Amino acid sequence: MLIESTIYFSWVVDLPSLSSNGYGMENLEPEKLHIAFMVPKFGLLSMDDALHYLLQNLTDQMIQNLEALFPVMNIDFFDIRENQGNLYLKAEALIHSQTWADIPSVLGALTHLAKLSVDLSSLSVEGHYLDLQLLPITFHIINRKFETFLLEPGHPKHQAFFQDVAIAVKHALSSYSGLLQVIIQDCLDDSFICLGKLLFQIPLPEVQDILQTLHKAIASDGHLADSQFQVNSSSFLIAEEHLDSPESKNMASIISVAIGLSILIFFISAFLIIQCMRNRICSYCHEGIFPSPNYQMQSEMIELESHQAESLVSEEDNPGLEVALEEESSSSC
Repeated sequence: MLIESTIYFSWVVDLPSLSSNGYGMENLEPEKLHIAFMVPKFGLLSMDDALHYLLQNLTDQMIQNLEALFPVMNIDFFDIRENQGNLYLKAEALIHSQTWADIPSVLGALTHLAKLSVDLSSLSVEGHYLDLQLLPITFHIINRKFETFLLEPGHPKHQAFFQDVAIAVKHALSSYSGLLQVIIQDCLDDSFICLGKLLFQIPLPEVQDILQTLHKAIASDGHLADSQFQVNSSSFLIAEEHLDSPESKNMASIISVAIGLSILIFFISAFLIIQCMRNRICSYCHEGIFPSPNYQMQSEMIELESHQAESLVSEEDNPGLEVALEEESSSSC
């Protein structure tokens, strides 16, 4: 919708009349948006037909998503690189808008690129990224045998297989509106333990809740979310956490109760021992085995008085001794 006029400094400005270097409100100079992302496990760039098909699909998807916000004039991929089987792309989008593009809205619109296996954690617009939380996930598929094409990222069966597994996991977690993408990109040789990641918007749900949801999504015959894949329910590992079983919870409760009772018994025993010792000491004092301080002080006073009395008696009985002592002291002087 074109605004006909506005007011600046009490002036009424006719916006359609504004122009600069041949551009006006009807033909504003297009805004450039630099977009970058990564397609994991795409394979080698030598597969020209597959690359051309992918670029065409990406261009169509981006135009469809961005035109929900503003007209798109052109999208051009100017940098395409391959590293360890992952495809890194950079594109320039020319859009026609009367205001600067809102980057968070552009990022939100481009989340639909997940349909084409774009890793949304790598998606950026003008250097800004989605506010996502990544959770690594592993689990064991038990009804598949390891085949060589699983080691070839560029093989059509490789891409189709892991995409089907990711769809099954996302279907099992469909109750989480914040789950934007499930990426399953590899598996361990022979064991068929799949490796991947879950991309959630903030706020992140509890890991144990996610594990519980996956556990409930496994049917009695082991199939995950009505898919063709049978999964070992106890093999799910998300962010280094396994599902807490009721047995482990009960064991933890029992251990906690046992520790609490042990501490209580220790303090009660210590209290009883102290009381018994106090009672025994009091009984000893009562029986006279341990004399009280007052009694000991009185005994010392009696002994001192008796000693002084004996000294006086000795002096009275030996008057010559006193005279001899006095003569000895005078001669020494």
